[in-house]
Amino acid sequence: MLSNAPASGLDLLTRMATTAAAHAAVRLGGAIRLAGCENFELAAMGIEDDLTLESWTVDAGRQQMVISVFATAPQENGGRRMTASGRFTFIISDIASGTASDSVPGAPSGIAAKAGKA
Repeated sequence: MLSNAPASGLDLLTRMATTAAAHAAVRLGGAIRLAGCENFELAAMGIEDDLTLESWTVDAGRQQMVISVFATAPQENGGRRMTASGRFTFIISDIASGTASDSVPGAPSGIAAKAGKA
């Protein structure tokens, strides 16, 4: 459970969600809202040096986007290894009213970001 994870695991999850939010905000434009984290796997703990985060669009529509984020770190014998991965869904939201877009009924509230500011 995440509540039992060391602080570095929670910090990494936050960094990955922020990276995904920045990716989605640029592509969807305007304000977005985190609708869900479908998957988060932590493969290695305590790796903070030279950590690289990459984000990739898995699925995109006009009102929502699914982003996968991968965290990698260098290996002792060269190359890189995956330390964590996650999949996040974002929807366009109406920040003024604090609700998700009417075209995505029942969407939960979550992390909100504006394009260019994650």
